[in-house]
Amino acid sequence: MAAQETTTSAVKQAGWLRQAAFRREEVPAARWAEQMRAWQDRALTGLVEVQGGRDPVVYLLIEGTVMGAYRHQQGRFFKIDPLPEPAAHLAAFTVWVAELPLDGVRALKTLLERNTPSETHTLPTAELRSLCQGLAGQTVGVLHVAWEDAEGLIILAGRPPSTGVFVRGQTVTNGADGLARIYAHAETQCRVHVYPEVLDEPVLSEEDALVRLAFTMFADAVLFRYIELTGRRMGNSLIVEMNRIAREQGWSIRFSRNGVSDTHAFVNGEEARQVYRTLLQLLVGHISIVVGDALAQALMRQALDRMDRRLQSAAQTLVPLPAVA
Repeated sequence: MAAQETTTSAVKQAGWLRQAAFRREEVPAARWAEQMRAWQDRALTGLVEVQGGRDPVVYLLIEGTVMGAYRHQQGRFFKIDPLPEPAAHLAAFTVWVAELPLDGVRALKTLLERNTPSETHTLPTAELRSLCQGLAGQTVGVLHVAWEDAEGLIILAGRPPSTGVFVRGQTVTNGADGLARIYAHAETQCRVHVYPEVLDEPVLSEEDALVRLAFTMFADAVLFRYIELTGRRMGNSLIVEMNRIAREQGWSIRFSRNGVSDTHAFVNGEEARQVYRTLLQLLVGHISIVVGDALAQALMRQALDRMDRRLQSAAQTLVPLPAVA
C-alpha cells in the first residue's frame, strides 16, 4: 500500500489546535524506532501523529513517555491498547509533531477520548468567565473555545478554573496567563464546546477515577509550590527520588516539573488509594524535612484550595488535612 499524501493532521481536521505549530516530517519506516527514541530522549511533551497507512495514529507524550495512542477511523478517534507499531511494509511515514505544554496534552487527551462535546454554547466572549465558573462545580473536563483567529482550552478542575491554553498565530500561552488571554480575547463572539472527562477505566468506578485525578492534581500543585520556594535544584532532587521509588515498586507513575502523570493499571480502587497515600506521605515527608511542618501544611492547603469540592473530598481520603471551611 502506498503512503497516503496528506496536507494536514487528523487532529487539526477535527477542529482542535488549528493554529498550533505542527512540524511535518518524512520518516523512513526503517528508522521509526530510532526516531521514537529520539523524541523520548528529548523528553518531548506533545503529540506525534503518524500517517501513511490506512488510518492515522496519534501518540500523546509527556516528557518522552507515551501516555496513550489513538487511531483515527471514520471521523472518530479510538484509544488503542497496547501501543501499535506503524505498518512495517511501508517505505516511509508522514509524521506531524507538535510540542505542547502539559495542560495542552491533558486537554487533548480528553478531546480524543470524548470525540464529541456534551454541549455547545455560542455566546459573547465577555460572558465566558461566568460560564466557566458556573460549569466548574458541575463538570470535570475541558472547554474548547473557538474564535475565527484563535482558540482556547480551559481545564475544568478548580474553583474557579485556574489554568488554560491559548493558541493564536502558532503561539501557545499556558497556565494562568493562558486563561487570562482566553478571557481577554478581543473577538466579541465565541463558540464553546464542553468535553467532560472520560472516566473509562474498566476496573475503576467514577469515584475511583476521581481519586486518581485528585491525586495527580494535588501532587502537581504541592510539587510546583515546593519548587517555587526552594528552587529548581532542590525540586529536581525530589523528582528524581519520587521517580526512583515509583520505578522500583513497578508503579507507572511519573513526577516531573511539568506535572504528575499516572498510567498504572491498578487491580482496584483500594490498591490505587494505598499507592497514592504512600507516594503522598513520602512527598510531603520530604518537603517537611526541608521547609518545616508548618510550611508543608500550608502548601497542602493551597493545593487543596485550588480544587472543587468533589476533588477536595477525594484528596482528603489520601492525605490528612484540616476540614475545608
